[in-house]
Amino acid sequence: MDTKHCKKCDQTLSVEKFGHRIKHGKLAVRSSCRQCEAKIMRERRQADPEKHYARRREWGRKNRSMNKIHMYRKNARKWKVDPALLVEYITTHPKTCDICKKPESEVGTLHLDHCHDTNNIRGLLCKNCNPGIGQFKNSIDLLLCAIEYLKKPPVLTSGTIDPFPWKTGRPGLKVEALKSAAENDRRQSDA
Repeated sequence: MDTKHCKKCDQTLSVEKFGHRIKHGKLAVRSSCRQCEAKIMRERRQADPEKHYARRREWGRKNRSMNKIHMYRKNARKWKVDPALLVEYITTHPKTCDICKKPESEVGTLHLDHCHDTNNIRGLLCKNCNPGIGQFKNSIDLLLCAIEYLKKPPVLTSGTIDPFPWKTGRPGLKVEALKSAAENDRRQSDA
């Protein structure tokens, strides 16, 4: 197991206890452990909160593409995926939604889709497709049922109700719809 010496707490710890940063275009291990980094940031934030948040906002405006990479790396740690591999996947991705194939410029930021059971990353989805998959609880069976549902003919068709009866002077229901409903009722009572 690889170890590294933390310059702040003066301890030798596992490399996994250290954060990463991009240095000269490459992913590098930080010089202080995550616990010390958190302590330093907490002290800075408490000393001058307005200055801290102004600095973060300014950095965010200047580094919009890096914001995404930071967000993805944070998720990578949460899902126990190698951050370097995740950043490589995202930077080489064609920047289109994996389901609807619409470009990122049209649908906004693409979101990482992952399996909630295994934490395996499945791809990048747009803001419409990603919650759509979640609403179906990642179930292939439910999605197949939805496909069958969409293939069914409509139960009611438009044109059976006059939406603006005050404009046309006609009653709300069209006469043809009333006649067919009465005919159906008569057939059912005869049978």
